[in-house]
Amino acid sequence: MLIPFLAALTLVVAQAPAPPSSAKPVTVLLAPTDVTRGTPRYLIGTAQEHVAEQLKARGLEVIRVEDVTRTLPKKKRTAMMRCNRTQPSCIASLGIAAKTDVVMVTEIGPYLNAYKAGVRVYTAHDGAPLVEESVPGVSEDQVLDALSKSLDVVVPRTLRVLRPEPVAPPPVTPPVAQQTPNVTPGEKQPVPGPELTPGVQPPTDLGLSGTSTVETPGRRKWAWVPA
Repeated sequence: MLIPFLAALTLVVAQAPAPPSSAKPVTVLLAPTDVTRGTPRYLIGTAQEHVAEQLKARGLEVIRVEDVTRTLPKKKRTAMMRCNRTQPSCIASLGIAAKTDVVMVTEIGPYLNAYKAGVRVYTAHDGAPLVEESVPGVSEDQVLDALSKSLDVVVPRTLRVLRPEPVAPPPVTPPVAQQTPNVTPGEKQPVPGPELTPGVQPPTDLGLSGTSTVETPGRRKWAWVPA
């Protein structure tokens, strides 16, 4: 009974889920929103707060640009807030100052008779674009939903790049328990015979008796014939 128990225990341990990863959460600098003329100011502030809350709910650490620029000299702070956030140098200056993994820019602007809402993600150290997603043709009441849908796309892709999942080890095959025959004291056990190859007949008696006859050289056998 001990061998099957150990085999089952080995299988359970091998299939146990791995402990949760202790990697640090991805840090995101939430840059000022990119807007175009005609976008209501209240919508900009509401969208920025919505994106920040959605990022926190998804397990990311959010740093606001105001927290970074507050300690900078006025001239440098003004230049950083007004830089072109489509240029890598501008994104890199924001990311390096904030010391985050990525920089995220929220985008809201008129689109035909509606709005276009989305987000763009850049790597913080060089300002290179990482992923972006937007939803065009939404009404003002649908802007926040469009931002949530965009985050549903960009956040998983960002995590796969910055925090890739570890490769799962191959499954472990449990050892096969050998069955031990039950032996009763005093009972004769059958002796296993020779192994036979399929298609090959076992050897048979060739007519040789168990007693060997030795003939003496030089002596002739006599046969008596009746007279």
